[in-house]
Amino acid sequence: FFAAPPPAGKLKLPRCIEAAPPTPTDRGTATHLVLQHLDFARAETVDDLIEQIEGFVDKRLLTAEQGELVNVKDILWLMQSDLGRMMRDNADALIREQPFHLATDHPDCDHPPTDARDRLMVRGRIDAMLPTEAGYIIIDYKTDRVDAAGIERRREHYQTQVDLYRQAVEKGLHRPVPTVYLAFVAARKVLPL
Repeated sequence: FFAAPPPAGKLKLPRCIEAAPPTPTDRGTATHLVLQHLDFARAETVDDLIEQIEGFVDKRLLTAEQGELVNVKDILWLMQSDLGRMMRDNADALIREQPFHLATDHPDCDHPPTDARDRLMVRGRIDAMLPTEAGYIIIDYKTDRVDAAGIERRREHYQTQVDLYRQAVEKGLHRPVPTVYLAFVAARKVLPL
């Protein structure tokens, strides 16, 4: 009448729920989540960071598994850098996760469209922006695991993204962007552009 259940441990888990090792994208997502919610004013020691990450897990802003993927020492390095001190000193003014929409011409198009509705729409989210008297400083966190030689190639790789961020802020907020900082957290290097 009823079939006996299969012996425990004999069946393989389906691939969709099979445990897999974390990917670089998983680590990057977890690091971005922490930086998105981090109270920079309380981020001066490893213990400060661990306490905040545990709080994010308790509040379900990230999972315990994501919390384990974050390299706290890399984030501490960022907080102790000149850029991190600037973010800590201006934590109340810092704008985080700023969404933007930008209508632009397609880069491979020789002739601009005759109808404004035929433009390319770019949507994105800027990790952090700091308003200053000179305009907006943009901060973009990068979690690429690169060496010193690879950082220059990554800078070139991200140049189009940086240009789009600049255009979006300058067109949308009518203020200049004097500097964009690429903060390579894992590589522990900040590149101003």
